[in-house]
Amino acid sequence: MTANWSRLQTFARMEPRRRALVLEAMAMLGLARAWLVLSPFRNVARTLGSPTSTDEPQLQLESRASLAAARDIRWAIALAASRVPFRAVCLQQAVAAKLMLRRRGIPATVRFGLAPAIAPDTLPRAHAWVSAGKVKVAGFPIEPAMVVVARFD
Repeated sequence: MTANWSRLQTFARMEPRRRALVLEAMAMLGLARAWLVLSPFRNVARTLGSPTSTDEPQLQLESRASLAAARDIRWAIALAASRVPFRAVCLQQAVAAKLMLRRRGIPATVRFGLAPAIAPDTLPRAHAWVSAGKVKVAGFPIEPAMVVVARFD
């Protein structure tokens, strides 16, 4: 109970702009979760952007304001993912981050990757991550064995 009270106090002490960003991230994570459960992935993929070759150069952010906003979104997604009442996995975080970045007109790249199975009777490991220019927004760090299989800009 004291941990929850402490979290509420910390939340209440945040500046209003950051508090609103965390609430937006929580809402987007919930939306992403529901959307991924209720809709075929191809519908979700259409909103992530255009499929792009995996070896295309990374999109770059021009302005300091865009870089700062991408860093703020990274912070909000990480905090919200640890506080929502469900397990917010990398795919949900990637969708939420992409939606938040798009709302602000910030170009971002979503990547999907696979890593080989650890044991013969297991499946390959899948992962999703988002970057906006040089800012690693969601899904980082990425394990070295991960191979990009799809990219959306």
